[in-house]
Amino acid sequence: MTDDPNKNAKRLVLLFWGVLAFYYFTISWNYISNELRDDRMEEYIQKIVQLAGNETRTPREIRTLVMAKASELNLPVEEDQIKVVGSGHKLKISLEYEVTVTTPILAIGLFSRHYQHSIGYREMQF
Repeated sequence: MTDDPNKNAKRLVLLFWGVLAFYYFTISWNYISNELRDDRMEEYIQKIVQLAGNETRTPREIRTLVMAKASELNLPVEEDQIKVVGSGHKLKISLEYEVTVTTPILAIGLFSRHYQHSIGYREMQF
């Protein structure tokens, strides 16, 4: 039986590509999940603006609701990053935060993505 002299080299190359694929998919998953959580946060803020505008809630209540949702979605939002201006039909909520996409295992931040939302009350058209 002849032994393939490049057998170990082939295994090493396969291992390298496997690790590279793992890193690529993990980083991609991290980025996509951040985008999905941000989309859910934006939808929630839109609902809050509509409800709080109709019910004339206080800025403190609105800020508490937004912070609760941010905590639920594991978003790094601080209370001072939420701006509530006006009330009733002139209500406007602004939110800014930054999320860092990290590498697996080493937990090194590759890049940061800045999210910014500014949503105001809209009259419902039927």
